[in-house]
Amino acid sequence: MSKYKLQEVEFHEGLREIGRGAFDSCSALNDIHLSDGVERIGCHAFSCCNFAKFRCPPLVTTIHADMFNGCNNIFSLEFTESIIQIEDQAFGCCYSLRNIALAMNTFVEETAFNYCMDLLHIFDTLEAIVNALKIRFAGLPIHGKMYYKSYYNPPMTAEEIRNTIIIDENGERDPTGLQQDCLGMTPLHILACSTVHSLELYQLMVEKYPENLIVEDAWGALPLLYAVWGDAPSEIVQFLVNSYQSHYPNHEFDWNDMVITLGKANAPTTGIQNLLNVQQMLSPIYSIDWDRILGELAERVLGSNKPVASPKTFCFLTRRSIVTRVNAIGCYALSRCHG
Repeated sequence: MSKYKLQEVEFHEGLREIGRGAFDSCSALNDIHLSDGVERIGCHAFSCCNFAKFRCPPLVTTIHADMFNGCNNIFSLEFTESIIQIEDQAFGCCYSLRNIALAMNTFVEETAFNYCMDLLHIFDTLEAIVNALKIRFAGLPIHGKMYYKSYYNPPMTAEEIRNTIIIDENGERDPTGLQQDCLGMTPLHILACSTVHSLELYQLMVEKYPENLIVEDAWGALPLLYAVWGDAPSEIVQFLVNSYQSHYPNHEFDWNDMVITLGKANAPTTGIQNLLNVQQMLSPIYSIDWDRILGELAERVLGSNKPVASPKTFCFLTRRSIVTRVNAIGCYALSRCHG
């Protein structure tokens, strides 16, 4: 099989090292899970891959040069606090990278976050990105637990989280669960970005902090977007849909921005279609502005002649716009006939 067609990799438990450039330019690779026994991942190991999120094994202590360079679709990286060094261009051109935290003692090379456009949109400089991510969870215990929860062994239960949230015998909730971190994220955003999902935990967080369903982060994104973007299990997405319908039935979603976000990230077309399916469940009469979407995705990347969206993504959305318009014409003609 051509490396350009490789979509999923399954590793055996005895794997200890992934060598230099092992999956470099596997542009269709969108699903990868490493066992906790992996100790080292080489330079360029996952350059230009297409997965949306990645959990770094807990024994890895160095993020080597160019490890994720060019991973346009990646929006969430989970690291333990044992990462001691991040090398040059480790996340270079990870345009969509958003959910990430660093330990205070991690040494970060100056160019590690080069062209991480979504992060630069908030922090302006590479130095500011690093400084903010090192103190991201200061005074925000629930946010931190949501981010690091995949590393707890044994796994943290919903009951343990509940005991963290409830701060007195009267059932008073910890007010920090409503706060936003330096990325504008609530604990529910971080949970939706996670590589590990638990329906019970989602139920608990929505029960205690339903307001977080409609809080937008620094990019204007709701938790729902990250759940769909990261291909969360269908039961999780359906739970969020039901929660929006029960708690905020009149909430106005900006579906255009959500489609544009996934289009710019060149997310798998299945993910974009899942988003459109959710839109039909939550906002069936919402009119998608296909002209705006296609116009923005046809623009050129700053400093290059490449369009923002790949040809595959652009063609998929173009086809979807045509189907929508043809269906609209059919509905209009039918109404005229019955009129």
